[in-house]
Order: sequence, then C-alpha cells, then structure tokens
Amino acid sequence: MSQKALFLTAAHGDYKLSERPIPTPAPDQILVQVKSLSLNPVEWKIVDFNYFVKEYPAVLGSDASGDIVEVGEAVQGFSKNDRVFFQCSGFDGNDYGGFQEYVLVPAEIASKIPSNLSYNEAASIPLVLTSAAIGLFAPVPNGAGLNPTYDLNVKYTGQSAFVTGGGTSVGNFAIQLLKFLDFEKIITNCSADHFDYLKSLGATDFIDRNEPCRLYELSGGMEAIPKGLQDLKNNKFRGRKVVVPL
Repeated sequence: MSQKALFLTAAHGDYKLSERPIPTPAPDQILVQVKSLSLNPVEWKIVDFNYFVKEYPAVLGSDASGDIVEVGEAVQGFSKNDRVFFQCSGFDGNDYGGFQEYVLVPAEIASKIPSNLSYNEAASIPLVLTSAAIGLFAPVPNGAGLNPTYDLNVKYTGQSAFVTGGGTSVGNFAIQLLKFLDFEKIITNCSADHFDYLKSLGATDFIDRNEPCRLYELSGGMEAIPKGLQDLKNNKFRGRKVVVPL
C-alpha cells in the first residue's frame, strides 16, 4: 500500500508531494497515522544549510502526533488506536519523517496523549518541552542545574525566577516547569496581550516588553551598573559564570 508524502527533492531544493510505500514496524516500533505536525527549526536549517540528510529526496518532519495503527511484536504498553505524540527523525531515513501519512516511531520515544489535549497541542510538546527542561534542569554549563537528576521531589519553595520571553513556545514550558518546582515568584517579559494566558500557566509578575522604561525602573537604571559590577567582584556566585550586559 502507498501513502502521500512530502519530499525535499534535493539539497537547498523544493518540496514536492508524491507517494511512497507505507512502512512496516520492526518489533520495537509502532506505526502511527499522523494527525498533526509542529514545525521544528531543524527543518528550515536542513533546507538552507544541508544539515544531517545524507540522501535525497528526503521526508523530513520532526514533531508529530497521531493514532497507532500497528504495534511491533516486542512493544509493551501501547495498543492499536492509542493517541500518541513523539519526536521523529526524518534524517534517519524516510520511514521516520513526519511529513507523510504514516510514520515509523521507536516505541521508547512515544508518549500517550492525555485526554484533555488535542492532536495539535500534543504535537507542539516534544521540541519545546525538551528545550525548556534541558535549559533549566541540566547540569551547569549545559543548563541552569536546577534539577540535574529530574527528581520529582526537588522544590524551590519561596524562591524567584525570571523567564526571558515567556510568550514564546519554550518560554511557555519554562514557566510551567518552574511552577512545578514551586518557585514563589515567576517573572517574565512579554507583550501585554499574553499576560492572562501566562498567568494561567504559573507566571506571577510581568514586564511589558513594549515598555522599556518599566524595565529601566525595575533594574535601577544606570545606577544598577556600578552595584552589579561590585557584586560580581565581591561574590563567587557558587562557581557559576555571570554575564553582566552593559
């Protein structure tokens, strides 16, 4: 049986809709009928810079969601018709790219979609949640080191955090992860249009990105620079590198 697929025809080339066979899952894989896709920055980078892909035409597509239509014989925990989301990898071969009707997915990287999430919402999760989690949790210098072991019991009760660009996709998830860590104050800068939504995610205080005077007031303006430099001189900051923008 065949399916429709979107091919990148050549390095720096154009996309073309064509057909290819529906793949068969290996024992540790599931075959998913794609219902929704989230665009990943790696896709335009592959087109512009010819990263990762070894052979063309290529089926790209990284972040997706859909329904399981076939389960490999060694797979446990999944059944036909389960709704799942995942991050696939088209540059590992055309069977694994999300820009087609049916995609092969290693079962170990798929997750079931909660009943309160749509396919579109689920497809938006893989890249941005991973980016936020690594940025906040991974050990320094790869991340902020807030929870390197991903221990569910780690809490920062009573502490404050600032998220730059809370209105972005990664910013949305960073706010939710900080809320899970029990930060008391989660401050972010964004457009005023996003205040209510970000408050529902856990943000507590907001700086309107379109009002630079407000940021100037909160930071202490030019008077903050000498104090900041003095603090940098007098403190070790527990081994962390601190960058002071001037």
